[in-house]
Amino acid sequence: MWAVQTPQAFRFSILMDAYKKAEQDNFLGTDDASLVERLGQEIVIVKGNYDNIKLTTPEDMYFAEAIIRKRQERL
Repeated sequence: MWAVQTPQAFRFSILMDAYKKAEQDNFLGTDDASLVERLGQEIVIVKGNYDNIKLTTPEDMYFAEAIIRKRQERL
């Protein structure tokens, strides 16, 4: 099991093919990678960083500020 971070990166043409195929088959994937993998394309896992969070909601800013403070304390 892997925790997946955003962004996931794919060639645009492959990603579009994956979405078209999923729509044709009425398939709901969990993320872009699940759709691309379903096409038989290889998915490569790249090591991420726990501090690399996605800022989506106002509450996420509190997490970001805590991470920045933690980094500054290390300096």
